[in-house]
Amino acid sequence: MDGSMSLVVFLLFSMTGTTWCQVSCLNGEGKSVDWFIVYKLPKGKDYLYLDKSTQSWQNAQVDVDSNSSPVYQTVNQLYDGNATEAGDVAFVLYNDEPPNSPHYDSICGHTKGVVMLDGTGGFWLVHSTPHFPPSVPGPFAWPHTALRYGQSFLCVSYGFDQFGDIALQLRYNEPDHYSCQVGAQLKDKLPDLQALCAKTKLQVESATRVVELTSSAGKTFRSFAKTHRFDDDLYVHLVAPNLKSSLYLESWVHGVGVFDSNCSGEFCVCRVSSISLPSVAPFSSEEDHSKWCVSQTGGSPGGAWACVGDINRNRGEEYRGGGTVCTDDPAIWAAFAKATTSVEPCPAGPRDKNNNRGSCDCAVPACRGGYVGLPGL
Repeated sequence: MDGSMSLVVFLLFSMTGTTWCQVSCLNGEGKSVDWFIVYKLPKGKDYLYLDKSTQSWQNAQVDVDSNSSPVYQTVNQLYDGNATEAGDVAFVLYNDEPPNSPHYDSICGHTKGVVMLDGTGGFWLVHSTPHFPPSVPGPFAWPHTALRYGQSFLCVSYGFDQFGDIALQLRYNEPDHYSCQVGAQLKDKLPDLQALCAKTKLQVESATRVVELTSSAGKTFRSFAKTHRFDDDLYVHLVAPNLKSSLYLESWVHGVGVFDSNCSGEFCVCRVSSISLPSVAPFSSEEDHSKWCVSQTGGSPGGAWACVGDINRNRGEEYRGGGTVCTDDPAIWAAFAKATTSVEPCPAGPRDKNNNRGSCDCAVPACRGGYVGLPGL
């Protein structure tokens, strides 16, 4: 192609508003990455960052709402007017505590996230932050309500062929979406995303769905989703049995009906009580709103599971949709496992109908005594 033809092609693309790069997760420099994890720390906007290139937590030098943060770079793609008005772009923003609203939805799923894609691929950002992000058309802003507690973010880039499964997972999660659009060129290709935007009720017999997703670079993630009809603890009765591992779990410990560590089944789910991250003063789970868990054993592929999600362990959320996304990755496992400095011991006594008490005969010593000494570290 000669220079004059190149100029014509460039001008045509500019006129049609399609000069943006493929939608994906972006790091703080605005470069596409296959996945990243951000751990926003309590009491402010500091955060730690992890992706394939870092292999461990890195202390960020900017605030989480800086235009040099991966959360900003990724989410801000939504607020490019050319992109969101294009016929081959789709997005959904969902949060049980929507931005700029005192409303708290206790009926829809306890689930938070962002999906954005074009005709080639996009990203799915799962997070724990109330009132975030702002609805389209924006602009980007960090809610003042999200300063006090820790928050978690998992962003994964996927090819277009994965978003049919992702859309169905979201329908199982029963999200409260406040910005949802499927471009005209994508409606026939993404019927479940179109149904989600239309708030069409999902008609299925199963109350849960587990699916393997493959990232743009070929990394495998396992997505767990439940509807309100599951009426049970996602981690005790779906995630741990599926992963065939006991779990150390960090989730919201305030409120009514919070479950204790559970040692009643083949696999324990032990509640993290304190967290220690690199170059950060240790903090209690009472200061944290993030939702993540790690398998009790790990350090090598085949059992090094780590999950980041949006639902907690309490009685009220058994009745609600929600989920978590897991991957078998020794580096991610080690990042969270090393952060787990203590767990709540399983309480004595028989298991009740809510499954929130155990018998203390768990095979995981930490769940009996509260001390964590994870193998493989």
